[in-house]
Formats: sequence, structure tokens, C-alpha cells
Amino acid sequence: MATGFCYLAVILDVWSRKAVGYALGKRIDLRLTTAALKSAIEKRKPQPGCLFHSDRGVQYAAISHR
Repeated sequence: MATGFCYLAVILDVWSRKAVGYALGKRIDLRLTTAALKSAIEKRKPQPGCLFHSDRGVQYAAISHR
């Protein structure tokens, strides 16, 4: 039996309350959060000026993510 953790990063649309992007990974790191954001952008194709708000965890505060 396998043991360990699996992390899920989800991007929610605040207006519709729908999950618009997600990523699953073995580590909670910059790659996981960036993959979730890219997934949401590819699916929704937001207009310029669209805002993204996060909990400001260290993964979201990284320069390459901002």
C-alpha cells in the first residue's frame, strides 16, 4: 500500500464559484501553483486587467509567479 501526500492547487472563479484550473503534485511548490494558474488561463482566456488573488503563500510570492 502506497503512503504519502498528494497536493492539489485549485484556482477558483470568485464570481461563479467554479474551479477553473487545477494541478496535482507530490510537492506544494512553485511548479504546482504555476501549473494550476496556467491551466485556468488556458481554459478561461481572461481579458486584460483580470485580477488574480492568492493566499500569498510562499509559492505565490515567488518572483517568477508574480
